Amino acid sequence: MAIPKPPSSSPPPPPLPTLPFEIQRRIIHFRLALDSSYPSYIGEADEPSPSWDVWAGVKGRNSACKRVEERKDVGRTAKGLMGVCKAWKPVVMKYLYAEPHLTHNLPLLSTAITRGDAKWSDINIHQFSLPGRYITTLDLSSISSYLHPTQIRKACLDIFPLIPNLTHLIVPKGRLPFPHEEIGYSAFARHLKCLEGVEVDREVDPRGRDGLVQLLRRLPSLEVLGVLGPGGDVLLLDDESAPILRLSKLHTLKLDGVICGRLMTALIRAELPSLRRLLLTPHYLHIMDQTYALQETHGDKIVSLTYLPSNSWPPRSTLEGQAVNAPAEQTLSLHPNLRHLSFLLQEKDSMDQLDIILRLASSMGHPLKVLTIPKWTDPPSTSSAAADGISATGLFTNHQIHTTTTTDAMTTSHQLLDTLVQRPPPKLKRVNVDGFKWVKAELGKVAMTAGKSGEMRMWAGVLSRNGIELGDMDGGLAPPMSVGGVGGMGTIGSNRRRSSGGAGMARMSLGMGMGMAGGVKSPRDGSGSPPRSSGREDEDGG
Repeated sequence: MAIPKPPSSSPPPPPLPTLPFEIQRRIIHFRLALDSSYPSYIGEADEPSPSWDVWAGVKGRNSACKRVEERKDVGRTAKGLMGVCKAWKPVVMKYLYAEPHLTHNLPLLSTAITRGDAKWSDINIHQFSLPGRYITTLDLSSISSYLHPTQIRKACLDIFPLIPNLTHLIVPKGRLPFPHEEIGYSAFARHLKCLEGVEVDREVDPRGRDGLVQLLRRLPSLEVLGVLGPGGDVLLLDDESAPILRLSKLHTLKLDGVICGRLMTALIRAELPSLRRLLLTPHYLHIMDQTYALQETHGDKIVSLTYLPSNSWPPRSTLEGQAVNAPAEQTLSLHPNLRHLSFLLQEKDSMDQLDIILRLASSMGHPLKVLTIPKWTDPPSTSSAAADGISATGLFTNHQIHTTTTTDAMTTSHQLLDTLVQRPPPKLKRVNVDGFKWVKAELGKVAMTAGKSGEMRMWAGVLSRNGIELGDMDGGLAPPMSVGGVGGMGTIGSNRRRSSGGAGMARMSLGMGMGMAGGVKSPRDGSGSPPRSSGREDEDGG
């Protein structure tokens, strides 16, 4: 029998086949191009999806971190590909500069752009130079603290006139090192689609106008706006005689911690015909709250609503001790077309309000389809529940939680789930839990039924009786327990894990399988499909 020759590491003899350059260009695009970095428009026929939650909560923070890693990966790969051949360099450079990862290297980026512009001349076809023309996203939120504000100011003012195709701008945290008007007079002002991280302006110009409001007037293509509030109690109303703010393309508005002020007054009076997604921190009981008036004015257009937690500490409260950031009970009445509600408030008063909101939804026939709630902490284990005289059968027969050892947040969350069992909104089909991930089926039945994951599987079984699915923050349902894993047996065969490691391993596997079959009894399983996860995030197994 002839012995096969080992594969050769040398290239095949010439002539070698060559790919058309257009095919090479498409391969490079597939490897280096990134998806849109800001939320897209919600159409009339669009159904709620997990992507509607990517701008808030734990899922939003994870998405932001993932985006940073993608930028780093594109930067590393692009730098390597630029040295392959001369023809690839201009193709790869487009992706290298499209969405740069900026920390301490902002001055270097500014130098590269200004140096390229110095070599540009009027005889070129394009008015703007390279590489400034390639930049589409500028994220300044990760700028290193070692950079002095004057360095940031100089770098930004140098490149703003040279980046005409910028569509997404994330400004640095804290006070802007440059005036708002510098953005309004930049080369990209008329094409900017997403402005994120800008703080409410507490000062006015010499003519008594708000700088941020005046900036918005100069951004006609703006689709997404994210504003951070100072958390203060300053109420400075806008001039009623000022022209109405018109943002015809704005479809997503995020007001994190903004209570009142000139910006809120301008937005209440503004023309926002395309507004579909609203994210805000409710302050219904605050003495100077304007968030209710904003919802009252534009609520009929909202399809996706997110209530954000307060960014102030300690949390504000009324004289009676009630949290001021509780939403209004009329939330669903203010938003008659709402299909997705993300309720990320964890205070007991706020969760009580949500319970009332859902009870009202069941009586008014509201079209709400998807509800997102935060993950509560410190769940009661099976042993502690048994010690308190609570069994799984009794828990789901009466649909009540009588545990006295749980926290207020847990008790309120259980009360909320109990409301979903007894009086669910008529159109509600899905409840997602922000900050929670199902334990993977590969880890075994014991891991899947332990801790938070086991508790969620129990609730998934109960809610499924009313046609409501319980998903994690990625929208995944509980994985079926039909695959054996390292933590215990699934439901394949006779619950005995197979092994190819000899008789000793077989006897050990048989012993483990017998122990599992006769010992641990799993609670009621929730049904569903495997979750869509990247495999790099933690699961809630205990």
